[in-house]
Amino acid sequence: MSRRSVVAVVNTLQHRVGHCVHSLGNLSMAAYASSQLGCGSKPDLVLLTHPIGSTEHTIASKVIERRPDVCGFSATSLTEPTIIRAIEIIKYEMPECLIVVGGPSIVESATVSRFASSRVDLCVNGDGEQAFALILDAVGQGAASDLREGRISVPGVYARTAMTSHLAPCPQVDLSELPSPYCSPDGVSFFDSLAEPFDHVYWETARGCVFRCVYCAYRGRRSMFRCVPEDRLLTELRYFAERGVKSVFITDPVLGGPKARTKKVLSLIGKQPTVDEVAVLLRGEYLDAEMIELLKKARVTWLDLGLQTTNPALGYIHRANNISFLLGRWEELRRADIGFNLDLILGFPGDTVETMKESLRFVVEQAHPTTLKVFTLRVYPGTALHDMATMQGNRWLRYNRATRLVESTFSCSGEEMEQMIKFGNSIVAFYRYLESKAWYGAGNRYRSLDLFEELFSWLELRERSSAAAWHVLNFPQNSYSEALVADLWDSYCTDRNQVC
Repeated sequence: MSRRSVVAVVNTLQHRVGHCVHSLGNLSMAAYASSQLGCGSKPDLVLLTHPIGSTEHTIASKVIERRPDVCGFSATSLTEPTIIRAIEIIKYEMPECLIVVGGPSIVESATVSRFASSRVDLCVNGDGEQAFALILDAVGQGAASDLREGRISVPGVYARTAMTSHLAPCPQVDLSELPSPYCSPDGVSFFDSLAEPFDHVYWETARGCVFRCVYCAYRGRRSMFRCVPEDRLLTELRYFAERGVKSVFITDPVLGGPKARTKKVLSLIGKQPTVDEVAVLLRGEYLDAEMIELLKKARVTWLDLGLQTTNPALGYIHRANNISFLLGRWEELRRADIGFNLDLILGFPGDTVETMKESLRFVVEQAHPTTLKVFTLRVYPGTALHDMATMQGNRWLRYNRATRLVESTFSCSGEEMEQMIKFGNSIVAFYRYLESKAWYGAGNRYRSLDLFEELFSWLELRERSSAAAWHVLNFPQNSYSEALVADLWDSYCTDRNQVC
């Protein structure tokens, strides 16, 4: 059968300031497709980045300009609405373009996401490298319509019209068989072919997670823990040094996986003349004295740490925290000038308004992280929490089937949950602002949950009359400017007749 060349566009939607130009998943898919398809069938791959604030019209316009045969998106709950609207525009102009969507919106919520009623053609559930290459190969053989109608099957790939209550995932790839998106044995770098300048990148040393938290999406994905081979890690570190990469964000759910491998990876990084800044996700209990020394030698400047809760009654979530140990380790991080973020989750069954506030009080008044994030609990299919919710019913836990967000539990009513989410949003906004201002030299006075409760009450009074107050209360972190929060803080201080 004669083949034709295929033009494919893969899109990255940035939704946070400072994020890397291209998602690692898209880079890895493109590199794999380029390496697997022969010279005569190699696709023309275009990676597009859409900056924060891009509308569906600007996204669609950039795609349509390239007239692709295949258009791919990786979607999250944040980007899903914009992507769906962009797909409508693309399909109107190019009805034969094959639209492929993967990412958390499919892996975590495929059958109830808005994509199920959109004009997307194919959904990819899981590791996308092999699936995307097979899709491009089929399109090159003129089988796009067969894929669209489900007459040709690719493991883990579903025509939108065939989506059911259970989507079997793609076969999990062996990371030792994947080409590096940054460098390859023949000296040809897919990343070098990209026109955009860069000085920071995403990097992975492992996929999947070794822990068994009952709520975590990684467990829901049944994602087997896998390691990137050490020789590839070393080659990529040297490449980063040669290319002048200044900052690396490591995407592992927990850096390296098991604690021993975490230390090994940090040791590898520390021995290479590589980047200036490294950011990682880590477990707090890993932070022994040796680990902190390795973090310093590896030039780690930022840690994301999942505290989630301080409520000792929530043992069933498999996330016990040794508070006295953690407080000592966090103080060592501050002395080492390593910034760190703490995550909290609101909405666990068994958590009450009072216990959630105590978790927030601990973070604000004792933990003193550089930043904090507050999330609403989500119920992902495949997790132990999902099984528990199904067995116990809505009185135990009620959640939105499309967003997966918890709405109420037996210990926290819907109204209380809504208030706690708004309270958490306001704390995140003002904590970050005050931290950036060194608490105006009054940390002992301002690091108090009582202050944040007073701020929250002040914002609620203005929610209907002030767009800024409404925004801070109803939107999560990273969706508003510091200037907006600064204006609110100044207004609050003026109303309270206090000097800030």
